[in-house]
Amino acid sequence: MDAPDSPAATPAALPLGADAAIAALHEVHAWWSAIIESCDDDYLMQPLGEVAGPFDGPRVGFLAYINMELAHHSAEIGLLRDLWSSGLR
Repeated sequence: MDAPDSPAATPAALPLGADAAIAALHEVHAWWSAIIESCDDDYLMQPLGEVAGPFDGPRVGFLAYINMELAHHSAEIGLLRDLWSSGLR
């Protein structure tokens, strides 16, 4: 499987400002979704191999882990945003 190029692969591509950050988030979400949707069951059940270091499970487990981390860190961002907007600094 060939993954599409990441839309935010360089520091120069990082958004400046809230509107640009939201647009970048939508772009990266579309990129990540395209990668996941391009995976078939056989591909997902293959082991990751040496590149994964100590993680020896199938690719589907790694994708689930990445999605869990995305949710976790997104929740942290939301919490910090809410604390900041409430005046807690």
